[in-house]
Amino acid sequence: MTVVSTLWTRIVSLVEDGDPGLFDAINPPASATSIARVASAVGRELPADLVEFWSLADGVDHNAARRTSSGTRRPRQLPLSTVEALEKREMLLKVAGLVSDMSDADLANCLAVQDAGPAGIRELRYWLPSWIPLASNDGGDYLVIDLRRGAQFGCIMAFSTDEGSSAQPLWPNLTAMLASAAEFFE
Repeated sequence: MTVVSTLWTRIVSLVEDGDPGLFDAINPPASATSIARVASAVGRELPADLVEFWSLADGVDHNAARRTSSGTRRPRQLPLSTVEALEKREMLLKVAGLVSDMSDADLANCLAVQDAGPAGIRELRYWLPSWIPLASNDGGDYLVIDLRRGAQFGCIMAFSTDEGSSAQPLWPNLTAMLASAAEFFE
């Protein structure tokens, strides 16, 4: 078993015991085609731990999770499916154009410059094309995988539609985030 698989198995076991409603909301694995569709849409290689995670579970059914609130402590943000990740990404890219006070050309240039920068640095107001939403609270807050190049490729950052991105990554990669999630459920 890999580290991601071991952590996910541990999380699923803890969730099954402590929050059966959330356990039932975990989606089955994503297909290789669905995962490839995400990579193609972003035009970047996906981190191996993300590919493995989606190969284990295609996120959580957020509607089912909301309907089954068990009163137990849950993470603020739940994993998105591959389809939801693409839908949210497209929506957030469109929102950048709607809320910006820049011209379309200036915004496109600004995003291109920021998108070409290294992963994991800079506090940013607008959604970048090289980001994939990984998890959401369904209220405008996201955990984002940064696919820009550099030493922090694949890091996890926070993004709020109200405030923009965190200045620094929350975790260096999805594996580290899953380790934190396992501790949360213990």
